[in-house]
Amino acid sequence: MDEISTQLRAVVADAPPTRIDVDGLIRSERRRRRHRTWLLTGTTAAAAVAALLVVPSLAAAPGPAPTVAARRRPARRRPSRRRSVPR
Repeated sequence: MDEISTQLRAVVADAPPTRIDVDGLIRSERRRRRHRTWLLTGTTAAAAVAALLVVPSLAAAPGPAPTVAARRRPARRRPSRRRSVPR
């Protein structure tokens, strides 16, 4: 058992350096979280504004239908039957 753990430690000690940029990974995840937060905040604000505009019109009690007064058409003028006066 001691021999196996010695061999494993020897293999791990000579491992090539990792190509993963841990700082870059953390930075990109923080940026993603910030963008997701702004997106959710903007969506929530838009939904709240829409609800504030729509709910009052839905909650209003329906009243009687508005009546429109009938508009009278102006009387058509008949052409005058005056005789033209010769000059």
